[in-house]
Amino acid sequence: MSLGLPTSSWRVKVYKLLEEEWVDRGTGYCYGELVEGDETARIVVKNEQDEQDILLRSTVQGDTQYQKQQDTLIVWTEPNKNDVALSFQEVEGCSNLCDFLVYIQNTKERNISILSVITTDDETEYTELIAGPVRYPPIPPTLDNLDEVIECLSLSVINAFYKDLMIKFILESSYIDEILRLFSAAERKQTLGHLYNLCRVVKILFLMNDNAIFEVLLKNENIMTIIGVLEYDPDFPNYKLNYREYLDSQTRFNEVVPIQNEAVRLKIMQTFKLQFLKDNILIRLLDDNIFSMLSSMIYFNQLEIIQHFQSSDDYFKRLFDLYGDVSEDGKDLEKRRDTARFIHNLSLVIKNFQTTQRNALYGNLIKNGLFRLIDFALNDTDSNPTKILGTELMISILNQDVNLLVQPNDTPNDDPDDHFILLFNVLVNLLKNDGDINLKSQICDILKNLFELSTFHINANKVAFIKRFENIALNLFEPLKALTPDDKLESNSVRNTLYQHLADMLFFFLQHHQVYAMTFIKKHDLFTGIRILSLQHPSNLVRLSALKCIKQSFMMNNMELTQTLLDGDMLRPLINIINKMRNRNNLIHSSCLEFFSSLSFAVLSNVSEIPKSTLLLLKHLMEHHGDDLAGLQHMNIYTSLLTRYRELDANGHLAEYEQQAPDENKESDNSETHSDAESKILKQKGSLKRYQSLDISDYTDQHRPQKRRVSKEDKPQENQTPTPPTNNNHSAESKNAASGLKKTLSSASKKLSLKFSRDKDK
Repeated sequence: MSLGLPTSSWRVKVYKLLEEEWVDRGTGYCYGELVEGDETARIVVKNEQDEQDILLRSTVQGDTQYQKQQDTLIVWTEPNKNDVALSFQEVEGCSNLCDFLVYIQNTKERNISILSVITTDDETEYTELIAGPVRYPPIPPTLDNLDEVIECLSLSVINAFYKDLMIKFILESSYIDEILRLFSAAERKQTLGHLYNLCRVVKILFLMNDNAIFEVLLKNENIMTIIGVLEYDPDFPNYKLNYREYLDSQTRFNEVVPIQNEAVRLKIMQTFKLQFLKDNILIRLLDDNIFSMLSSMIYFNQLEIIQHFQSSDDYFKRLFDLYGDVSEDGKDLEKRRDTARFIHNLSLVIKNFQTTQRNALYGNLIKNGLFRLIDFALNDTDSNPTKILGTELMISILNQDVNLLVQPNDTPNDDPDDHFILLFNVLVNLLKNDGDINLKSQICDILKNLFELSTFHINANKVAFIKRFENIALNLFEPLKALTPDDKLESNSVRNTLYQHLADMLFFFLQHHQVYAMTFIKKHDLFTGIRILSLQHPSNLVRLSALKCIKQSFMMNNMELTQTLLDGDMLRPLINIINKMRNRNNLIHSSCLEFFSSLSFAVLSNVSEIPKSTLLLLKHLMEHHGDDLAGLQHMNIYTSLLTRYRELDANGHLAEYEQQAPDENKESDNSETHSDAESKILKQKGSLKRYQSLDISDYTDQHRPQKRRVSKEDKPQENQTPTPPTNNNHSAESKNAASGLKKTLSSASKKLSLKFSRDKDK
């Protein structure tokens, strides 16, 4: 401490305690000084009116305890038992004298102490040591004086002054090493009292929350001894834990490919032990600081290990070479599975790394042959955990950067499409054949990402790519293509999940590859399979998925697609359900109802704003299924559709829409190649995404009109307008229903840019 002596003078009042009363002994100026010659420290107060009048001259000595109170008071007891108090006019003066006392304690009088009395908001008081005599633990420590060691170390946990001095003492005297040497003797003698005391000492050392202490405790040569000490926990005296036995059995280092660097091998083992210590042994002891310190040590160890693998010339190559010869008789099967576990662990470790570091590692893995490992994992029929590891690896890559999947492989002449197509086929086969429902869901998400990626990743040889892509899609949708009206469908959880995913994938395929998808769907008549599922499948979830596919396809506002759907009688499932379930309030009925509700709203727009595909749909619905809409006749939806149809037909707006509507996007048109058409679709992607993001199911259930019985007066009249009728002869119930529909349509118009409107067919 740098302190000028004597100190500056500060105005104070001097008080002395006489018969339980504080008596004012005058006002003066106070300073601290060292007496020349004997170096005695004193506190002096001179009268402010007469410097020759000494109000107080107190020698700083012995084991006197000085208390700082309320920022401006210093109180102590003289050796003659008289209590003295100095009341400073300024806070700075009080602090200056405290600094003088701390300096004297550190240099001259080691036995004095300076405490701060702190008052909390609820007026309770507690003291905090500013400086004082430090009681250090005995040197050397022995089994017999461990109680004294614990007593001395405990003060460092509750007092910052003790803590700093104690940490310095422990590090300079190598005290931790001395403590740990006692453990083997205590364990050999099985003196539980000594073992419990050693555990208490180690816990106190952890609670000091000091990086330097942590490094000594957890260095390679000490960590197993520390873990052994913590097995004898005095909080559980009736149990003996077996941490070391577990770690010894689990850390028989299993090297699939030998690691040449011994330091890295030791670092890996140390990191595993640190992780075990954090997650299991110290779980009850951890506070935020200890947790943060352990996490930081683990992070930097992991970073160092990963950087070593990255800088190694051939480590990953040797690792993935295990998957080069798949014809071997299974002798390396466990090695391959171990490698899959190792790479999966790497992917978990780097989740906390920076984005550039993760990209670099994934890029290195893919470059050296990661896809061969994934191919093996997904095809490992004897080990479901390995398949799960493979799918999780795929998801990790997709979450990181989907474009990593199309970068070059380990061989310079490899076409990125090769492993891209390979991944498709492996995942498709797994989706179709694996019995794990959760795995199917993961694979479906991966396939969607790959389908979307392939929109932008088309190699120079487009024809070859399209052909391979069609083969993949045919393999994927083969269960749909195989369905026939004569099939007796049964509800099976695995098969049901597959059908749900296929219906979802079919529309996703249609969204992202519209030109290819429409040609493919028409060629293989996939909508027939969707129609069969919606009409015949016993599972409501499967039927809902099929109905969703049908509705979303109609809502794409594509003339050719709408005509294809109408030719396949895809309205039939919707109409049948409306008629069959007219009095039921369930998801399937609501799903169909929202379709007709949205259609009735769409056709109310100005004629020039109604897409041609919507006009075609309205004409087809009313001319071919008008008599089948009995399930809608008790609702204003039917009235609205019928009235608007008659109005448009009377004005000649539907005349051009015959049974076979114009095929504006015909695939076989020689003037437009596959690639040109794909470019057109990609240009339209912005408008398509608007429709893809909308779903009227958000409001249908909340605003659906109330059901009512149909009276003769409710039958539609020819002179009705698109606005819901408000005939005075209607019952109150009828009026409520009309009002409900009006609110529904008004709410819908605000929430939606309706999928049927505001976009002309191309």
